[in-house]
Amino acid sequence: MAKDDKSVTDDSVKGIAKELLLIAKDDPETKEAAQNLATTAKIVTGTLKRVVIPLAVLNYGIDKFQNYITTKFQDDMTSRTIKIPPENVIDPKAYIAGPVLQGLVYTHDEESLKEMYLNLLASAMNSETANNAHPSYVEIIKQLSGDEAKLLKIYLDNNQYPIAELHWILNEKREYTRLARHIVNLTDSETKLPVVVDMMPVYIENWIRLGLVMVTYTEHQTGENTYDWVKSRPEYTSRPVQKAKEGEFQTEIDVVKGLMVRTKYGEIFGKIVGISY
Repeated sequence: MAKDDKSVTDDSVKGIAKELLLIAKDDPETKEAAQNLATTAKIVTGTLKRVVIPLAVLNYGIDKFQNYITTKFQDDMTSRTIKIPPENVIDPKAYIAGPVLQGLVYTHDEESLKEMYLNLLASAMNSETANNAHPSYVEIIKQLSGDEAKLLKIYLDNNQYPIAELHWILNEKREYTRLARHIVNLTDSETKLPVVVDMMPVYIENWIRLGLVMVTYTEHQTGENTYDWVKSRPEYTSRPVQKAKEGEFQTEIDVVKGLMVRTKYGEIFGKIVGISY
């Protein structure tokens, strides 16, 4: 796509969000739809059909988005809003709905990210949860990859998890080289065997940056066997680590125990986007 075309597309997407919310605000049929539990999704889909489709020819991504909106979006939203009491259904705030719809243009075919956007929009349409639907949550989702979002679901579901890193101790002064960082006990749900995700340390650094979790290596869980899993991980048994252990200077590999702790911000984010409870 040419640079100018992309600029037009971005401007169009932003225009869609603004126009959608202006129409939704004044359209009696759309307002009425919000009172009907079975058709809550019409508060958004009705205006999308009128605004998005004429602009769909501008970009292939928007063309796919048009197809999603006209064939699946209403069912997706209905399944998320069906249990909201009719009296609790409200218009989503513009600063939530607009960016959510813009985000869906590019992620509606990435299931884990789409789920987050749809759940955020549903939360914004429920008077009991709308106040917790913070506008920054849209920006959080934008800065996650699809695979990363699947893993985040695991680590926002509890308050804390053990985490470790490996230090290659070089001398009696305990100077070290870090061999592995942010090791977590990720296993296959069926075989229970360790699973290594090469990007996991990067994902965790990203979650720290986004304020979803904190990681400390000055505190750790105190159970006697809480960190035994580290020495059975591929990160520990890998050739570079074993080579360091077998070096001519008889150096040691130190397992540094730590904690990954979910922040309050991360806790509420997880609940609002439907990945923790």
